[in-house]
Amino acid sequence: MEHKKSFYTFALIILNFITLSCGDENLSTQYPPSPVNIPNAIIFNPELKYDTVSDIDRNIYKTIAIGKHTWMAENLRVTRFRNGDKIPHIPSKKDWARDFNNIYSTSVLGLCVYDNNNNKDSIARYGLLYSLSVMDDERGIAPVGWHIANSSEWFELNYSFGVYSPDIENTGFTPLCAGNRDPDGSYSGRGESEMWVASGLDYRFMYFKKGSGYNTNILTNMLASGMLWRIGNGMFYGYPIRCVKD
Repeated sequence: MEHKKSFYTFALIILNFITLSCGDENLSTQYPPSPVNIPNAIIFNPELKYDTVSDIDRNIYKTIAIGKHTWMAENLRVTRFRNGDKIPHIPSKKDWARDFNNIYSTSVLGLCVYDNNNNKDSIARYGLLYSLSVMDDERGIAPVGWHIANSSEWFELNYSFGVYSPDIENTGFTPLCAGNRDPDGSYSGRGESEMWVASGLDYRFMYFKKGSGYNTNILTNMLASGMLWRIGNGMFYGYPIRCVKD
């Protein structure tokens, strides 16, 4: 009887171990939740007037008029193209990884969450990371009537406030340093961030760094010195996206 009891106890321990392991795996590979709308996930400037726009998933974003354009004041977190097709989720490091020394390598088509962490507060604050192939896909991911910010719009935004200007934070733009997905499939840069730029094949992403003020971030002026980065191996990264009204 004692032998039976010991066997059942051992079997229960193994079963619990397997269940917990599967549970952890499911947490890391689970498709990101959407919509994610959490009030106060981002600290917005209380002295400014914001509007809103929603995407196909019914995520709601604050928007702000800056100069000639109306910008999203948040990073994109949509999980579907405009036509309703789901954007593939690529949590696996192996599936994301690309050899940037191989001229025939192409960007994976997919999205991911930083560190594969589906915490809703984090997604609401930082948004999702997207591959270049998603940004370029003709199905589109910006809300109807909006588009991914292009290089001209980034230049205009940046030149409006001078080199390394903290004044950007007082415009309501709210830079959010979400980090990025590297070509080897790892995650890095939370507290700093590149962001995709819709601009043909020459210029692809611009750079933020951590600072102070609203959301503790400052936009650095990589544009003023012609440093809106060229595509290079950047085509294999995953970056956040910010949209502008048509």
